[in-house]
Amino acid sequence: MMIDCKKLGWLFVLFTCLLAPVVARAEYDPQKAFDKAMKDREEGRYEQAIKGFQTILSNNPQLGRARLELAVAYFYALNFNKAIAEAEKVLNDPTTPEAVKVKIKRFLAQVRNTGKKHNFEALGSIGYMYDSNVNVGPDNIVLINGAPISQNNVKAGDHATLVHVGASHRYTSGRNVQFGKVSAAFLWLSQVDLYWTDYQTMNGFDLAVLSLNTGPSYIAAKRWRAGIGLRADVVRLGYEDYALFTGVNPNITWMWNNQKTELTVDVMLQNRNYKRSIDQVRDSLFQSVGVSLGHLFEGDKLSLQGGLRLFNENADGAGFDNKGHELFIGASYRASTRTRIYGRVSRRNADYSGIQPGLSVERREDLYRYVLGLDHKWTQGFMRGWTLRASITRTENKANVAVYDYDRTQTALALERSFK
Repeated sequence: MMIDCKKLGWLFVLFTCLLAPVVARAEYDPQKAFDKAMKDREEGRYEQAIKGFQTILSNNPQLGRARLELAVAYFYALNFNKAIAEAEKVLNDPTTPEAVKVKIKRFLAQVRNTGKKHNFEALGSIGYMYDSNVNVGPDNIVLINGAPISQNNVKAGDHATLVHVGASHRYTSGRNVQFGKVSAAFLWLSQVDLYWTDYQTMNGFDLAVLSLNTGPSYIAAKRWRAGIGLRADVVRLGYEDYALFTGVNPNITWMWNNQKTELTVDVMLQNRNYKRSIDQVRDSLFQSVGVSLGHLFEGDKLSLQGGLRLFNENADGAGFDNKGHELFIGASYRASTRTRIYGRVSRRNADYSGIQPGLSVERREDLYRYVLGLDHKWTQGFMRGWTLRASITRTENKANVAVYDYDRTQTALALERSFK
């Protein structure tokens, strides 16, 4: 008897196709799949966790526990609409126990509150400062008739009232954007702040700064966040309009170790336009790029951060072009849930090209700044919701030109409260 090989081949293919699902079902373990999806979610692999729960539900759509865990995974991934949709399916299931429905309602309230399209927050602060060298002025430059004057000849201290009011708005689109295999929530962040330093006697150095910042932001939970800030700063010094700074600030932060470690890279492009005629030689295009690395240690009490920034400023007037770098290191220690102690040390080196009016050499300087501070927030009593902020800032500028060599100590104390 002759065997038809061609027919035998087709029978083998058909047999394989019929057997494959049986083998797949035999190898599929729903408990292992559930455990893996839970582990992926706990470790921040939300896309894998979502796919895992979806696979479980495709095999058994009635598993309410898996659907709830899927809703939580969507919530962690900032996909609020899908989190609500999945949770509501379980809530509306008549077989769901009443005790579970109560928990689902609490979860839905949390999701809806977090995922609100519009979130507003306001902030107010009032404080006191003693400044040992008021007349250093903004940007540490004192010009008289276009030429610098000696800090040592005019150094004077004064007391000041500090005022800060601000408001922020977060727009949550409710939709996610895919970047390869990663899903990121799209938001738009805006903020306005007014800072005012009112000296008691040296009112010519009163400083008011109005800052406006807005731009899109993308957040891939526990992975990265990125944004582009459009910023404008209106500065008033004493009784005159001082400067208008406008710029753009793209930035991105990568996170790992369950958000305990962060690496940030940001770029600043800023047009600096000075209003007073004596300062217009300082009109410039400022460019900088910075990188910083931070880590939160076990227990989430101590955090360390360090970084490097390179900058270049192209000014209109001779002697005001400069470039250099800044290094910093900082630490923060949370002594309790209400109290935080922090410190920061930085060194900024700047080399100027060209000779400024009134000088005979090109300017070189190293600016050292030391900050020590404390925050304490009250959670009960009549001060509930208020935060006490105290800080000491020491600035030392070491320059090869005596008129730019100065030191300054600012001691500040303020009460602050935010409103939502």
